[in-house]
Amino acid sequence: MSLQAKILNLLSGIDDPGIRIEISRTIYFLFNIYKNNMAPEESIKNDLMEICLLIVQTKEPTLSPEEQKKKAEKLAEDIMNAFKLETLTRRKLLQYGGI
Repeated sequence: MSLQAKILNLLSGIDDPGIRIEISRTIYFLFNIYKNNMAPEESIKNDLMEICLLIVQTKEPTLSPEEQKKKAEKLAEDIMNAFKLETLTRRKLLQYGGI
């Protein structure tokens, strides 16, 4: 699943267009930071976790805090994997001196 599809999936159930735009913009900002190797991967993943946890808490307030955290971790990991897949060629070119 593409990064765009993962973001749309994450945003499903959030009706406020302003919030949807802000979340999407922030995730794409983090993607650009990742793509340009401007911060450690762990730092970016922590930021994604924070975003995902806020969304899970908003969308599923009846879950226990532990369940919310677990679900948010899974969502953040999925988005991080999308970052990696979408930059695979670029990272390999950089690794082997193609750029």
